[in-house]
Amino acid sequence: MEDLVDRAVFKEYKEYLLSETHSLGLKTQEPFFSLNRYDLSGEKVRVFSIELVGNEFYAIEGYLLLHRGDSIKVYKYDEKFRCTRIKSMDFHLLIFLVKKKAISRRCRLLFYNILLHLVKNNEKKYDMKLKEIMCYMCADWMVDARMGDCMVSCVYRNGESRVYNSKLQLVDENFLWKKEKSTIECKSQKIKVMKNCVEVSRNDWSFKSVFPVGEIRQYVALENSLFLLTEDSIKVLSFEG
Repeated sequence: MEDLVDRAVFKEYKEYLLSETHSLGLKTQEPFFSLNRYDLSGEKVRVFSIELVGNEFYAIEGYLLLHRGDSIKVYKYDEKFRCTRIKSMDFHLLIFLVKKKAISRRCRLLFYNILLHLVKNNEKKYDMKLKEIMCYMCADWMVDARMGDCMVSCVYRNGESRVYNSKLQLVDENFLWKKEKSTIECKSQKIKVMKNCVEVSRNDWSFKSVFPVGEIRQYVALENSLFLLTEDSIKVLSFEG
């Protein structure tokens, strides 16, 4: 009997969450997050430097987010990685949770991803919409987030797991998430991110090159580029040809 009651309550809870999804008022047909895709197999490597400093960053195609101190700034970048600041947030739930160390790294990256997509999708009140999404997804109770292809699996303090699709709708599916590795393999090429440098080599060891960039705090692989956050800038290794 108790098991039947639990299942009935859980079903009602799922229906409530589904109704909340539709009450968000997300009008765009574009995704609200995406798994970054990359191909670092190009044999010619060019190094660019973005003269920005921060604690943490994220990037999607054409857009870069930088968190520094009590602010989050969003930039657009061109093919030569020249950046123009287009948005800025100084007071927000996301900044508060980061400052209080109440949100894990993977959860932060998820909401950075969502914020960049809101800006890319020309959401006028992007900051308010991000707060609504964070409240809907119970960001203050979230302990982990693992991204897959068009889906994200979120784990909460009470052990509950929820899977959202890229439109932020709850789905009853399982999926494989992309595991983080310090070595990126693309076709016949390996890119190893080390403490102070990036090592590029062929699988047959016919070629090996080392790019010293300074202490690497974080990296993001995107398209044919590897973004590296260092102490004094963001270095970009562009794999061409």
